[in-house]
Amino acid sequence: MVERQPLRVRVLPPLATADGAPDRQSYTRIFDAFHRGVVDAGAQARVLHAAQAHALGAADLAARYPVLIAPAFYVASDADLDLLREYAAAGGHLVVGIRTGYGDEEARARVEVAPARLAEAAGVHYEEFSNLQADVPVHGADDFETAADAAGRLWADGLIADGAEVVAQYAHPRFGDFPAVTTHPHGDGRITVVGTVPSPALAADLVRSLVPAPIADELAAGRALPVTVSSGTLPDGRRAWFSFNWSWDETSITLSRDAVDAVTGTAHAAGTELALPAWSTLTLLDG
Repeated sequence: MVERQPLRVRVLPPLATADGAPDRQSYTRIFDAFHRGVVDAGAQARVLHAAQAHALGAADLAARYPVLIAPAFYVASDADLDLLREYAAAGGHLVVGIRTGYGDEEARARVEVAPARLAEAAGVHYEEFSNLQADVPVHGADDFETAADAAGRLWADGLIADGAEVVAQYAHPRFGDFPAVTTHPHGDGRITVVGTVPSPALAADLVRSLVPAPIADELAAGRALPVTVSSGTLPDGRRAWFSFNWSWDETSITLSRDAVDAVTGTAHAAGTELALPAWSTLTLLDG
């Protein structure tokens, strides 16, 4: 009598460690690259689960979140990918990262044109991809400005534009044949495809192009790293601001608006310069 063994499906991570082994932190590294870009650009992010996005629906999702980044959304159902496409059609700006739309809800590689269910709307597809052993410089095209150290890391999709606008390209004898970033209008919105893991500089450049008026500027225009600013709305409707100095050196911010120190109650007028000692935080309320 033959004993039947259950079928086991093994999904290997897309990225590799320095010694060439599968990198079990691949998803985290891809996600963190985009999240750091949001923080470095002075914007603000909220992590959204697929179930939460479905609960809102495409129209409400686009109204509440003008920009939606989907990095490494590998295990995704048809309904998940359709929601992303419909979000863009409803007026949202969808950013598609590597591995998004590659697997189905059971992590099986899809047989559709990649990125599955998004390629036609995004105006771009790919047939091949590669791991990168070293960073590949990326430069902007047309109006997209990139920092001198902007680069693609760890992975490159061989993007082929089917009507999409090329936003950035690799400076490389082989990968230069493919765009690094493309963008394309879809419905009332837009889909931008990033075919690599962006370096901190490239990620921040991308976010600045997506969010030209970051939330940090509303409190302290001209703020620069290592100072970050985030914000939230209190139950009484007032806006709270949280400023952090992530360094050993004292620095300062100059207020763009009237604010009140949430701890001391001191009122500060717009234009006031406030000191931030090393590794300190400052909590303010709208004045």
